[in-house]
Amino acid sequence: MVRGAFALSPMSFLSKGVLRHRDFRRLFFGQIISQFGDSVYMLVLLFIANKVTKDPMAVGLVGVMQALPFVFFSPFAGVAADRLDRKKLMLFSDSASAVITFGLAFYAFVEPKPSVAVLAACAFLLSTVNTFFMPARTAAIPRLVPPEDLMEANGLAVATQQFVAMAGLGVSAFVLGAVYRLNPDYFFFWAVFINAITFAVSALFLTGLPEIKATREPSVESDAPPQSWRDNIRAVIRTMNGDLREGLRVMRQDPVIAVALPINVLGTLAISGFMVVYVALNDAWYGGNFDTLALIEFSFVAAMMVFSVVVAKLKLARVGLLFAGINIALGVLVALMAISKPYPLFLIVNLLCGVVLPFLIIPINTYMQTAVPDEVRGRVSSTWGMVSMAMQPLGIGLVGPALGLIGIEGTLVAMGVGLVLAGGYGFLKPAFIRATLPSSATNT
Repeated sequence: MVRGAFALSPMSFLSKGVLRHRDFRRLFFGQIISQFGDSVYMLVLLFIANKVTKDPMAVGLVGVMQALPFVFFSPFAGVAADRLDRKKLMLFSDSASAVITFGLAFYAFVEPKPSVAVLAACAFLLSTVNTFFMPARTAAIPRLVPPEDLMEANGLAVATQQFVAMAGLGVSAFVLGAVYRLNPDYFFFWAVFINAITFAVSALFLTGLPEIKATREPSVESDAPPQSWRDNIRAVIRTMNGDLREGLRVMRQDPVIAVALPINVLGTLAISGFMVVYVALNDAWYGGNFDTLALIEFSFVAAMMVFSVVVAKLKLARVGLLFAGINIALGVLVALMAISKPYPLFLIVNLLCGVVLPFLIIPINTYMQTAVPDEVRGRVSSTWGMVSMAMQPLGIGLVGPALGLIGIEGTLVAMGVGLVLAGGYGFLKPAFIRATLPSSATNT
């Protein structure tokens, strides 16, 4: 058995690691089940859209509809995460997702070749409820573990998410791939039905969590009961505007988040259409089967799973340097994909992207959880997601025309250049490059 800093015995995690905290453990295992289904359904929606239409613009439309809710509803989700019980928000989100996916499974059983409109609508609805889940979960984790375990909690959450995605994609590559080859009419039904079950089981796990309300002092003026429904609406709008301004003020004043946010926006704009490119190059280079597409994603998440654990154990502190540098490294790797057409070579480059991405995600998430006060944590998380996700519809919308004008290779190079420019902006800010995590997050 491997010993030392990187030993990953399941029993040691349960008895000594971050999973010794019961409530975090409940959230953790519930998400394992839910993420197993999530690893399949969005890829399936894009795959089916491509098979039904043979049109990259239609595939891009489904991707755009997945991204739009983060733009429209993230401000409401952030305020809700700081005003309401975060447990109830997560429970609502998983329950609503189960209802939506069970309904889609019934539709897929009746109509094996769904219209693009149905696929786009389901992508929009699922992302809408997920918009409320994400800031609630991010803001809840620091309440379920002590500060010295927060980096490990984030690393374990990301690593497990990638492991479950890897397992889901591996299963789908062989099982759903075989179903598609033998009987394409049942492929969509089984993929969605499995996802619906995972949402329902995840909701059961969340029922065991305690109440997780933000630690804030109620305002007499904003929390006083209104006299009429018009007063009620005005009070809600007034409270939401004030809460949003407070969250934005915290982000503008933080020296790390204020620089990391535009980097994230530029990087997201550059890479947001990558799944559409995945589908296009799978058709053009590798025959267009679902198993080859799923294995491409499998190589990425397998590497990300392993190195998420590594990052958590390393407890890296140079958050600004990592955030800027990894954007540049990812840009170089994405550009290299343009000359990596042989399938094994493409899988290797894709795997390397999964190796470096945890060094970008985990430190910055841990910084926002430790440097931001609990009473505004949900708004900061949702605003971060909203601003960056606002670039996704634009980025995805640009991919379809780019594929037609400059081809797959040119699109990959353009994406890589965009990521390099995003990271380069960070190196123009010396204070950002020198920034470190709060000492409680590194436990040093």
